[in-house]
Amino acid sequence: VVLVKKHSDKWLMCVDYTDLNKTCSKDAYPLPSIDRLVDRASDHALFSFLDAYSGYNQIMMYPPDEEHTTFITDQANFCYRVMPFGLKNARATYQRLMDKVFLFMFAQNGPFQNQNGPFQTTFYFLKTSSKTIRSRAVSDSKKYGILQVTFSL
Repeated sequence: VVLVKKHSDKWLMCVDYTDLNKTCSKDAYPLPSIDRLVDRASDHALFSFLDAYSGYNQIMMYPPDEEHTTFITDQANFCYRVMPFGLKNARATYQRLMDKVFLFMFAQNGPFQNQNGPFQTTFYFLKTSSKTIRSRAVSDSKKYGILQVTFSL
């Protein structure tokens, strides 16, 4: 365990999972291509960014796997009950969850696939650090925009 001081004068605890990551097979779940995302976004006038606060820490560990995240301190041994940073497949797990969480919005009859609404052709994409919803016109966001969405899983 190493403590690292952040720019905000807060401390960040880091655990080295190098040995654990060597024993894990790679999850091949695809992450979005940055070049493709930029190309798709080029004809949009407005972008709404959503920050998933402590996103990884919102995903519960599979209980039998919690013991694999054990770290030792001089006080006791601890393990994570939520997904920590540094695990080999954390990005793929997070991306898979975000794809599932936001799928309903763009499903056949989801709120942004209304046949008569302004979002009929609107498409959104996800990336691992922040979420982006695209709109073709500023008026779409002002008239039909979502100011805040809170998900409970």
